[in-house]
Amino acid sequence: MELVHAVDCGYYSSFAISQRGELYACGSNSFGQLGTGNTESSFSFIPVTETPEFRSLSCENSFTIFLDATELYTEQEGMIAVGESTSLVPRRIEGLPDIMLVSCGSHHTMCLDEDEALWVFGSNSHGQLGCAANDEPNPTPQKWGNDNMGRIVAISRGGRRTIIKDSLYSIWVSGSNEYGASGIRTTKDTQISTPTQTDIPGDFVD
Repeated sequence: MELVHAVDCGYYSSFAISQRGELYACGSNSFGQLGTGNTESSFSFIPVTETPEFRSLSCENSFTIFLDATELYTEQEGMIAVGESTSLVPRRIEGLPDIMLVSCGSHHTMCLDEDEALWVFGSNSHGQLGCAANDEPNPTPQKWGNDNMGRIVAISRGGRRTIIKDSLYSIWVSGSNEYGASGIRTTKDTQISTPTQTDIPGDFVD
């Protein structure tokens, strides 16, 4: 039995990385999301062959982002970054510096490089890429943030949102605010199209 290093799951598929960096997958494969080279689903974990030694991953909807030592890979290129048709095996995403951490939204990806800069790409339907100019998808990785932020120290998936914590202990967000989920003190389904600071009110803090 393989010793497991990391796990994550999408809507209908699950992945595991062994201590040796080997990738295993199970579940629905109708979009090729298991990365096995075909579209056959599996009801048990099977090896995904001919891949680098991965150390972490992030899953969402029908795609997965894999991280080896410093580079990102995905099997759903057309939806996420590369701008080509879907690949049935994980392929490297070009145009990024060395990456240390990755997290996926519903149709966009966030990744933190070794200099603590955040890169985003994919869907911008609700402003989650932080681009004020338009809501068009962007397959090319671009930096997210502004000059008022500290160093980015934590990132999180949020469906159609991007949310981070910086070194000044502040929260920054862009994207959907449906149900007030972005914490900007309104319950309107506001589209936050640029990185916006929010916080925890002082009367709630011990």
